[in-house]
Amino acid sequence: MNTINCPHCHKELPEDAMFCGHCGKECQPKKVEKSEAPELSSESQQQPVEATVGVHPWYRFWARHVDYLIFGVVLAIVFAFVYPQALSIPEAGFGLLTVFLWVFVEAFFLCTWGTTPGKWLCSTYVRDQKGNKLTYSVALGRSFNVWIRGVGFGLPLVVLITQLVAHNKLTSKGITTWDEEGNFKVGHTKINVFKVIFVVLIYAGYWMLTAMSKSQ
Repeated sequence: MNTINCPHCHKELPEDAMFCGHCGKECQPKKVEKSEAPELSSESQQQPVEATVGVHPWYRFWARHVDYLIFGVVLAIVFAFVYPQALSIPEAGFGLLTVFLWVFVEAFFLCTWGTTPGKWLCSTYVRDQKGNKLTYSVALGRSFNVWIRGVGFGLPLVVLITQLVAHNKLTSKGITTWDEEGNFKVGHTKINVFKVIFVVLIYAGYWMLTAMSKSQ
């Protein structure tokens, strides 16, 4: 198979690679005619999507995990007050439930914010091809697609396979299967150092609470 070298980090890549799987930068930039550039509405300009900064699979990985972590904690608190018996289910079962219920909550965030708490902290946004926020039904379809083909229903071994396949697709083609099929644009802005610190604090707080709960 023919190969090319990334013009930025000079790593060897497949000939048809649009983005570098090592540095995340575009290695075969295409000129876009001015008439083809999507017009962003005034609403969408409040949360710009910068499609020129690379694919950044790790932004997306951590964004999703932060979302699961935050939602899992909120869900546990709600169950503690509404249905305490639910907290007695095995940890693995609670994790699967969290990943499934997040599908509906994520769709709500995407149609209202254009991002989610985790995506916002990792400077990641989702739009349609015209730069507008998704409708709830469209966002729900995308979230279900991610649940099945991106995280493999949350099943331990399956999620490893689906994430490896998705990572390979994203780094080689610059887009995931579900975003390509739905004509979605996932963009990133520069990550603020304070957001990184906040993410670290979220994980530190979670592990501290987990350790305290197990010691009791």
